[in-house]
Amino acid sequence: MTEDTENFMRDNGIVGLIADKTADSPEIDRLMLELGHSSLGLPLYAIYPADGRPPIVFKGLLTKGALLEYLKEAGPSRGYGTKTARRGSGA
Repeated sequence: MTEDTENFMRDNGIVGLIADKTADSPEIDRLMLELGHSSLGLPLYAIYPADGRPPIVFKGLLTKGALLEYLKEAGPSRGYGTKTARRGSGA
């Protein structure tokens, strides 16, 4: 992840998670199928908008520009900037 991407995520309260498929993982396989990725090939990316819209799903090579556009489309984390919001760090 680039510094620009990390800064954008931090500034918008976005938490990144990584699912590790180094070992067999039925949970990750099930999630990939739910996201419509039947080949179970990697990489697969999913961004979950805080407003409950369906996830933004994309696969293959990812550029910094494309990732930032997807993150902007999803919008900041729910409640970010309010007194009840918490800042998290991405993985």
